Amino acid sequence: MARNHERLGQFCDAALAIEAWVARNPIRNETSQTRKLIAGYVAKGKCAVDDKRYEVVIPVTRRGDVVTVPVVLNGVTGNFIVDTGATFVMVTPGFAQKADVDVDQNSLIKMTTANGVADFKRGRAKTIRLRSLEAKDVPIVVPANPKENLAGRYDGLLGMSFLSRYNMSMDAKSIRIRTRTGR
Repeated sequence: MARNHERLGQFCDAALAIEAWVARNPIRNETSQTRKLIAGYVAKGKCAVDDKRYEVVIPVTRRGDVVTVPVVLNGVTGNFIVDTGATFVMVTPGFAQKADVDVDQNSLIKMTTANGVADFKRGRAKTIRLRSLEAKDVPIVVPANPKENLAGRYDGLLGMSFLSRYNMSMDAKSIRIRTRTGR
């Protein structure tokens, strides 16, 4: 995936693809080679890197429940499920419209979800903020079905296109998300 982004000149997205892969198993995947690849793509793409260090701790209330957080996307607050299994941040069509998300109406990709295969359109969020953590120019997906609304209870899934930009750790009581040191 990173090489495909590189061929398209999307160096920041190439770095994110590698960061997402590293985040799936940091003990095995975070190596000097992956750090060098990420640094190279960040330099080529002149990607914005925030030198401020922050940490967010999200309590896990009960076993088996989804963990939800308030997320500010393009200045609009929504209720999102933290989903480390989602490749992208996903927002419902209604929330995408409310938050003025830039959606490529001509893009259509098939993705496997917890509910099976579904069609999505690609887009970008100018900013996504989770408390003190903020990322810019985040790839997102929006369901192609305009009626998709996550049972009306949630505005989206906070997936790896946002989360992979940070270090994460989880235990039975909390999820810790913090900025990377020495990117």
